[in-house]
Amino acid sequence: GNKKIPYPTMARFRKLEGETIVNYAVSAEGNVTDVTLVQSSGHTILDDTAVDTIKTWKFSPTGKDGIYERPIHFSLKGEALPSPSRLRRSKP
Repeated sequence: GNKKIPYPTMARFRKLEGETIVNYAVSAEGNVTDVTLVQSSGHTILDDTAVDTIKTWKFSPTGKDGIYERPIHFSLKGEALPSPSRLRRSKP
């Protein structure tokens, strides 16, 4: 599986929480080709961690390009919890 989105130590220390939403494009070969911040958590450190981690993800090839949306909840009650991705649109 892909690397979990870590909760930055400095963000925990500063008690930063929030939800960030990212869109990411996946090629037909399973590579993440673009990551866009759709909604900021209000904290650059959380947003950057989510974007930078998703850029490293790989998926099984599907033969089709797709764009997905993923909300990520950063809460001090646990680790960063990504919600399931939703397919935004599929390219033919």
